[in-house]
Amino acid sequence: IRPYFRRVGGVSTDFKSDQSPVTIADKGAEDAMRTILKNKAPNDHVVGEEFGTSESSIGSDYTWVLDPIDGTKAFITGKPTFGTLIGLMNGPK
Repeated sequence: IRPYFRRVGGVSTDFKSDQSPVTIADKGAEDAMRTILKNKAPNDHVVGEEFGTSESSIGSDYTWVLDPIDGTKAFITGKPTFGTLIGLMNGPK
């Protein structure tokens, strides 16, 4: 995320179907989190803001919930009022 924050020339932005912005930083951060979880907790499910749901073929009681940049509009405009949200649920959804 850091290399894209307040980047000279801005950061490339696309829009999701709900017209909310998404950047390469959003996608890259979620991809990095998913890679770590795949290596450290391969049986767990993952629900992410940018890439949706991926469920383990083995199954697990644990589900990780990821929002790589909560406050993308603030991030795009260079305001330090965004965060990275990571949650872990155990049991029924």
